[in-house]
Amino acid sequence: MSCDPIEASAPDPSSLLPQDVENYDPILNPVLNREVRRTGGRVLMTLGDQDIDLSPSFMIILTTRDPTVEFPPDLCSRVTFVNFTVTRASLQAQCLNQVLKSERPDIDEKRSDLLKLQGEFQLRLRFLEKSLLSALNEAKGRILDSDSVMDTLETLKKEAAEISRKVDETDRVIKEIDSVSQQYLPLSQACSSIYFTLETLSQVHFLYQYSLHSFLKIYTSVLTATPKLAEVKDPAERLALITRELFQSTYSFVAPGMIHNDRISLALLLTRIWLRGLISERTHHDVEWSHFLRGKEALLSPSAAEPLPGLNPLQSEAVKVLAKKFPAFSKMPSQLGSAEVKEWMASAAPEASIPAESLWTEQQPLSPSGKALHGLLVIQALRPDRVVSMSHRLVNAVFGEEFMTEAEKEVDLADVVKNQVQSRTPILLCSVPGFDASGRVDDLAVQLNQQITAIAIGSAEGFTQADKAINSSVRTGRWVLLKNVHLAPAWLVQLEKKLHSLSPHAAFRLFLTMEISPKLPVNLLRAGRIFVFEPPPGIRANLLRTFSTVPAS
Repeated sequence: MSCDPIEASAPDPSSLLPQDVENYDPILNPVLNREVRRTGGRVLMTLGDQDIDLSPSFMIILTTRDPTVEFPPDLCSRVTFVNFTVTRASLQAQCLNQVLKSERPDIDEKRSDLLKLQGEFQLRLRFLEKSLLSALNEAKGRILDSDSVMDTLETLKKEAAEISRKVDETDRVIKEIDSVSQQYLPLSQACSSIYFTLETLSQVHFLYQYSLHSFLKIYTSVLTATPKLAEVKDPAERLALITRELFQSTYSFVAPGMIHNDRISLALLLTRIWLRGLISERTHHDVEWSHFLRGKEALLSPSAAEPLPGLNPLQSEAVKVLAKKFPAFSKMPSQLGSAEVKEWMASAAPEASIPAESLWTEQQPLSPSGKALHGLLVIQALRPDRVVSMSHRLVNAVFGEEFMTEAEKEVDLADVVKNQVQSRTPILLCSVPGFDASGRVDDLAVQLNQQITAIAIGSAEGFTQADKAINSSVRTGRWVLLKNVHLAPAWLVQLEKKLHSLSPHAAFRLFLTMEISPKLPVNLLRAGRIFVFEPPPGIRANLLRTFSTVPAS
């Protein structure tokens, strides 16, 4: 940060608001420490090699858009932190307000009118209180002999009675508003849980960074642009459709930007949120989910006792913990010696035919998702090599088989450019080493007859050319393709700040190709739309990707 703005602002009773201060220059220490001295009636501060006047009311406010930035302890002790990141409760309230405006504008209008009316009541009562105090202050002699005090008291009594009557009338409206709001509360809770689940994905891989703006964009799109909603009129059916579409849209948005092996983790986390929102499943499976997600952490170290017949020590310990922790699996250890269970354990795909009657008991009938979750726990204990396959079956039991297949299709860049991103959103094409995605952008530009400027990043000349191309294209609406930007992570920080301040042409698009690198700036990942390109894992994924590129005709 330059000292010039401080030198210009410090003498005046104003505030200075530096932005994006992920790093600060030690030259600002005198400002943060308030190291001032008084000389001849002047308040001076030494900044660099010169003294400047300092106004007593001068204030400097440092801001950053990077929620992951970590400041050194010496800085933390000299400033006051104000955290503007969203909380679960505030996001839940925000999503509830938005769905009420979209689905029940009548209730939203009543609620707005009610809040306005309550504010008017408070103002009116405050005015009457001031009037009474003023009358009491001006009264001479005995207060009860003052006509003005008596008139004011009488007016206050009538106004209070009128306000009390109106408050009683609003109780009915409040009950109606609360009743309708409770119907949409599970949706708002799901929204909050989904966003904060996306926030935690960065612990899985540094590439998974998502902003609140991008999630709210998904949510708004679900409320306003879901085609099936036009055919449904019943509020309960519309709510069920919106909820399912929210989960599908979230997965379809996030999964193309994830490494293929991590997609099932996202699907399982969304499955857990979905089951928590169902009254029939809410209290039944939380402990089972916790046991599964903790994996081997839930197991004690293998005991010295003899393992169960036909099992290795880890399998034996997993079965014992399962039987001890969950009554439904109490008979499982005694059934492992049966011919049916032995044959099942030796099969190539045990997740396809789990002998439920032999492995657990159902105190009450389980739903298909409950049976799939129990099967997942059994597979995790006895055949951990098939956990991924069984996880797919659980997701399919909850959301349907088409839920995950949408993300397996080839990315339609033409639809992304036209309908999914705006001119201020960079498109990040991340790939594993040895896989180049720039050819897809070149082919798309030819297909759409769009002018494009392609520049390879990696040298000072490339930086200059990229800046010139972006400055020109934001005015004309051309496309810009910057290749191998992972070679210049420091320059990407400046690029993100530049894009944040631009107001580009509606047709402008910026494509960035890069290898997956931990040096990529977080703000750029959060601001952009990410797509990960890697060789399809397995024959099935290869066939799906191949057939998706074949025209229907």
